[in-house]
Amino acid sequence: MSILLVQLPARARTAAHLAPAPAAQPADETPELDWTLCDDSLQPQHSGRSPVAGLPEATSRVAVLDPRDVAWHPLQSWPKAPPARLRAALQGLLEESLADETDDLHLALSPREQAGPDAPVWVASTQRSWLAHWIGQLETEQQSLARIVPAWAPGEGLSAHVWTEGGQAWLLWRDARGPLCLPADSAMARQLVHQAQAPQADGSTPTIEWSGQGAGAEVAARLAGAPVEAHALAERLTQAAAGAWNLRQFDLAPRHRRDRALRALGQRLWHDPAGRWARRGLLGLVLVQLVGANLWAWQQRHALTQRTQSLTQTLQAAFPQVRAIFDPPAQMQRELDLLRAAAGRPGETDLEPLLQAADQAWPPQRGPAEQLRFEPGRLQLSATGWSAEELQAFRSQLWPLGLDAESPSPGQVVVSRLRGPLPTLPAPAGPQAPAGARPPGGPGAPPGPGAMAPGVRGPGLAPPGTVPGTARPLPPGGVSAAHSTLPGARPADEEDQ
Repeated sequence: MSILLVQLPARARTAAHLAPAPAAQPADETPELDWTLCDDSLQPQHSGRSPVAGLPEATSRVAVLDPRDVAWHPLQSWPKAPPARLRAALQGLLEESLADETDDLHLALSPREQAGPDAPVWVASTQRSWLAHWIGQLETEQQSLARIVPAWAPGEGLSAHVWTEGGQAWLLWRDARGPLCLPADSAMARQLVHQAQAPQADGSTPTIEWSGQGAGAEVAARLAGAPVEAHALAERLTQAAAGAWNLRQFDLAPRHRRDRALRALGQRLWHDPAGRWARRGLLGLVLVQLVGANLWAWQQRHALTQRTQSLTQTLQAAFPQVRAIFDPPAQMQRELDLLRAAAGRPGETDLEPLLQAADQAWPPQRGPAEQLRFEPGRLQLSATGWSAEELQAFRSQLWPLGLDAESPSPGQVVVSRLRGPLPTLPAPAGPQAPAGARPPGGPGAPPGPGAMAPGVRGPGLAPPGTVPGTARPLPPGGVSAAHSTLPGARPADEEDQ
């Protein structure tokens, strides 16, 4: 990633240049611009001077405004206005302090993070059409102008910088009242320096941070009364770009500013030297998460492999005749079904268990079923006149047996295997036992043979037919003869016809 810092030339102070600049100018009429090419940490790599067409390629560009083209206005607090009306609110607040018409000026607020309870909110103003012209010159389809920053912005402490241009020395001054730019040989400049160097009431002398550029270092040394270190233009540009200011706001904000703001924030977080340890910690956290996730996945795969091997060994030990093993649970269930069928025992989805369960749970006040239809795991009974209470009681008798019933249409009751958790049984309607009452037989008396919870009957507790209300055994003749156990039911062959 590379960043190109471009120093914009000072705006001419003639009436002709106050008019809106043309959309484009010939390349030979465009002045040459000073530039510095930096890496992502704002370390200068190359510097030069060329017209706009000759600027080097970079990932993004940052324009630096001349200090003489920016005026500063303090506010006591952040304007209380929605973002869509913030510019209009600023114009109303600064209307009396602006020298030009508000429509001819571009306003920009200081970064929100710099606004504190005691620190003023600064507003930068510059000529709108002139700035829009340079945005059009520097921003192309291939090159984006990410930011516009002032070369000299408000800050803390006392600072002074001197540079020369065209034989004229200029003083940049910054104190608690804000930034100021004026000729270095003016009486106001000498007065500012004299007042700042005067001893305070407590006898202390304020410290002024002096700097100079080129020949301006000698002028700064005369004003400061001490040697001043000279700095190059590249250092001044990088110091301006290191701040958080960005004058591209409101109508001069970049297009798709949300995407660009996110990209700029990501680049700043990733390449800012101040966040080096945070980035390393985040990278370490991601690596730990990746290692932990892979370790957990390996443990899960190992457990699954062991379980599959255990199922395979169980299948081979129980059914040695099975050679090719590809799905141990399904193959084991298939072999168990074959053994059950060979032994003549019905399965859970066969007709006999469903008929026995339906007969056991059939309401005593209901007459016989009119018709029945069987599919594997599904028994459909035809009986008209079922009420909701009867159907609920029928279902509550089937639930302990692992079955359920539903009525898809009037007069039709379907019995099938219960899916999901066992539903909650309804509370018994009989009188409740008093608190502290002991069950028959005293505490600790063992339950009698075949005893279950009240209202719950289950198969296999006693031979069918020996306990009233339990399932009756199938008549001789098997399943076909069982159809006749429900009075009025037609045989299956007649149902199919």
